[in-house]
Amino acid sequence: MDRSRMARLGALALGAAGLAWGFKAGVILAKGDQPALAFELGQVLFPTGILGIVSTIKRPSRLARSGIALAIVGVVGSVLALGYPMLPGVYVPQGDAFVLPYSLFVLAASLGGFLALVIVGLAVLRDGQSWGRWRRVPIVVGLSPVMFAALGAVDIELPILGIAAGWILLGAALWSVARSTGRAVG
Repeated sequence: MDRSRMARLGALALGAAGLAWGFKAGVILAKGDQPALAFELGQVLFPTGILGIVSTIKRPSRLARSGIALAIVGVVGSVLALGYPMLPGVYVPQGDAFVLPYSLFVLAASLGGFLALVIVGLAVLRDGQSWGRWRRVPIVVGLSPVMFAALGAVDIELPILGIAAGWILLGAALWSVARSTGRAVG
């Protein structure tokens, strides 16, 4: 698959991840119930989209390759967290309980994706070529959970709405970068 196509698929994955988490947060705020699979879908698509960001960097640095590794940890953790409850006789914790191995899969999925975006965001800033005016978007979106954390005191879903909006913005920026540099990236 050429790099331009990979970037566009990454943009779609980021946009879909943002829509899934935005839908999840909106339903919880409106009804109080979490919709099935919306969180999990976003958790799988988000690190997949990060791989699309890396595809826009002509010569990925060690930093960008570290981001790839963390994004892969995020995808694998998400898939394992989705599949584990389907195994017969396993215990899946409810609430805040940390139970191995399931909680470890969820932790790997969450930290892998978020850390990958911060690292890849730094790599995009250092690259400085292909993203042009959008070059700050990945790092700002990567650090946004820290900025949105204060909203969690009001309602835990408000930061998730902010993060979802950031992922949608990042997907749009990645699509724009892939489109404008299609010949150079591909």
